[in-house]
Amino acid sequence: MAVEAGTQSINIEWAATTEVGAVTLLATQDYEHLFPKDFTLQLSEDGVIWETVASEQGFEAAVGANRWSFDGVTANRLRIDMTQFGMIAGQMIAMVAEVELEETPPDPQRLNLRWLAVGDDGASGVASSYEVRYSTSPIDESNFENAVLVNNTPVPKIAGSIETAQLLGLEAETLYHVALVVLDESGNTSGLSNVATATTRAAPPAQVQDLQMDNAEQNQLELVWTAPGSDGQVGQASTYDLRRSSQSITLANFESAEVVEDVFAPNAAGTEERFTVTGLNAGTRYYFALKTQDEDGNWSVLSNVLVSETAPGPDTVAPDAIQTLSASLPSGEVGISPVAISVSGAQFPDGQASNLLDSQIGTDWYTPARDSAQVEEVIIDLGAEVQLQEIVMTASSFFPELFPKDYDLEVSLDGVNYQTVASGNATGLQSNDLVSHVFAATQAQFIRLVVNESVSGSNGLYYVALAELDFVQSASNDGQALLTWVATGDDGAEGTASSYEIRYSTSPIDGSNWASAEPWLDTLPVPSPAGALETCTLFGLDSGVTTYFGVVAVDEDGNASPLSNVVSVEIP
Repeated sequence: MAVEAGTQSINIEWAATTEVGAVTLLATQDYEHLFPKDFTLQLSEDGVIWETVASEQGFEAAVGANRWSFDGVTANRLRIDMTQFGMIAGQMIAMVAEVELEETPPDPQRLNLRWLAVGDDGASGVASSYEVRYSTSPIDESNFENAVLVNNTPVPKIAGSIETAQLLGLEAETLYHVALVVLDESGNTSGLSNVATATTRAAPPAQVQDLQMDNAEQNQLELVWTAPGSDGQVGQASTYDLRRSSQSITLANFESAEVVEDVFAPNAAGTEERFTVTGLNAGTRYYFALKTQDEDGNWSVLSNVLVSETAPGPDTVAPDAIQTLSASLPSGEVGISPVAISVSGAQFPDGQASNLLDSQIGTDWYTPARDSAQVEEVIIDLGAEVQLQEIVMTASSFFPELFPKDYDLEVSLDGVNYQTVASGNATGLQSNDLVSHVFAATQAQFIRLVVNESVSGSNGLYYVALAELDFVQSASNDGQALLTWVATGDDGAEGTASSYEIRYSTSPIDGSNWASAEPWLDTLPVPSPAGALETCTLFGLDSGVTTYFGVVAVDEDGNASPLSNVVSVEIP
């Protein structure tokens, strides 16, 4: 909630009068500077007489909850009076995200007293002291001195002011009589006040403090808590009032939260209670809280508030259709000028990554000495898009034992989205041994060698040593087609799909004959996040004919996208 400078009060009212023992104001995230600076918190049960329970000057709000606690005040209204605000865009504004109220646990050994102050001389001035006494028997002037004297009575205020006091340590469910006299500074005593009577409460059920969720399904939640007693933690209570809401539950809105029906009667104090709430929506957040009532109608204070979510329902949102599919002929063998553009580390000056590309087996790429095995990598830019079908790695002349222990070879068209074309785990190599990885012809410009685990040298430190990294292009594009497209998502255009289905035919493809088109089952790319560039080279196609292609994306729950745009190319 937000108020401008012209509005100086926020008033909140709730249905049932209760004893409030704390107020929490939540500051709006990122706008803590707009929290009220000068303000008072006041409570009332009739809207006429207000009791101030907190007052702040120059207050600086903490992030999140700001809490004020006090002796319990019976009320069903809260008023926040503000006189100083924050400023934004030249305007004075106060902003509070949420207001929470906390009940004072009912005390069966306490009575609250309230009266209007009289004066020193009759109804004017300020008296000197009060003498308050109570008894389980009726009080009059003849036995007032025999009643129990109340200690720690308030210092009198100016005539007409509201005075309060508490009687503590009383017996539960007992009728008490209370009266007082007023003394001035000369020892003059007023006549006996009216005699007030009240009965202390029965001990209510204890607060449930461990309400929690034990099992979540799509449409139901199992709640668990420990049963309180009818008198605190003793005995057996009579009724539970369990509520649920899509918003946080507080003392102020508990009565308006939805009642959870058919909750069983409480078991004996200390019993583990379990109740399954049904009829919920899948993948939805719910708030739960409860109160407990005894056989005399006494209610506990509000339990802890449980925040829980049901299990998500089945995914029914399919990926969006791919609208960017294109088909072309892969490039034949072209001249390249490879350059190492990124490296995790290299020893200077003799171990640079450029040594991988110099066609000299006597020069190596050496990583710096590491204290432990770690990931190392080098990225090569070929300088042009080519169709690769083989990558050859040459072991070091001097340290063949430092050949990468576990590695992946990845290729990319754009230098951003890579696909793995080969992996290796070679050991026992000799100087200048060749390790070749042949794969389906793939269009690429960038190559990334990712060493997942470097090797320990004789000195106990970890390195990678590699002499050469060579690339073999596919010399012909006969019977081949290169497909490219922009990745769609998992749910519509968001996320990452699970797989692709590519089909082709020498006849035009549409939704009616998609299932009868030939599926491409080799070298399907693993989907990248939505928006990434995807490529796939198909080979072994019939030469001399026009071939049509389409792509469908599938998510992890089997939801398939609509058919992509259909493209064609004449296969050489």
